[in-house]
Amino acid sequence: MDISNFIYDSRDVGTSNSQLSFHPKEDKDSNNKTENFELKYAVSIDNLVFSESFPPPDYIKIDVDGNEFPILCGMSDLLKSKRRPKSIQVEVCNEDKPHILSFMENHNYLVAKAHYSAFGMEALVQGVEGKNYVCNTIFQPKD
Repeated sequence: MDISNFIYDSRDVGTSNSQLSFHPKEDKDSNNKTENFELKYAVSIDNLVFSESFPPPDYIKIDVDGNEFPILCGMSDLLKSKRRPKSIQVEVCNEDKPHILSFMENHNYLVAKAHYSAFGMEALVQGVEGKNYVCNTIFQPKD
């Protein structure tokens, strides 16, 4: 449970790239528009599930513009439990890829499939190395 800055990239309806910041001190020192944020209450998936506020999910999709790894860390107990998800789809970017792959492997999940966006696929066809693009990766339990 934590109160964090939610930084809006834009307040226009239908925009993306807004995100919860896990590093409020850095936000104050960065070029972010500090007038374009509000405080939000955040809680981990482990807290939600193990407080019995919510049933454990069978399937999870995480696409949160760079905060995927902290969210996975916040469900570590669920991933180790007998009620762990059957499948987790995570948007994986270059910076976090080694951390996410290692974390999921340590929690007995394997990559079942990785797929790129249309933009990423077009770049692959043109010979641009695929690791330079965000891809959606589906993880499933080893056993």
